[in-house]
Amino acid sequence: MNHRVLVTGAAGRLGSTVAARFHAAEFDVLATDVTDPDDVPYRFERADLRDHVEASALLDGIDAVLHFGNHAGIGPWPPQEVFNNNVAMNENVFQGAAEHGVGTIVFASTLQLIGSHPDTRTVTDPPRRPAFPISGGTAPAPANVYALSKTVAETMLRYYAERCGIACTAVRFPQLHHHEDRYTVAAGKE
Repeated sequence: MNHRVLVTGAAGRLGSTVAARFHAAEFDVLATDVTDPDDVPYRFERADLRDHVEASALLDGIDAVLHFGNHAGIGPWPPQEVFNNNVAMNENVFQGAAEHGVGTIVFASTLQLIGSHPDTRTVTDPPRRPAFPISGGTAPAPANVYALSKTVAETMLRYYAERCGIACTAVRFPQLHHHEDRYTVAAGKE
């Protein structure tokens, strides 16, 4: 059986690596992003996940969604744009998955839910650092709207798991990139 997998955010560092690895493992990969990737050996469709119709169309006939399509941190964008866009993208992908009978969602979340640098544009009273050891049960305490959007997404994901019967997993990735090269995590490219 050839499982059909949708990889969102597939032009980004993590999404492109995941799409390439699933393709190499002989999954039927459909990749999407708002920007075109370099030359790829799998099917790619450019789409804006903020648009429910575009997001939903990608999910027809898909078995699993590997969802990496969000703003990748606070960045230079206005805080409300990061939050609103991420929440819209996540809801459109999750609801579209429910509408099309997708069986599995793997969502790229972040450790910033439980420990992040405060965004001084929105945070005047940052949360305390988490107590160690941390676990999957450590309560979220976002200190920026990027982390807040991921906190909301994990709640949404739980809803779709419990109410729609979708097998859902949120993977809380650590910081995978930084503006200084010595912090950059390789994406399988030399």
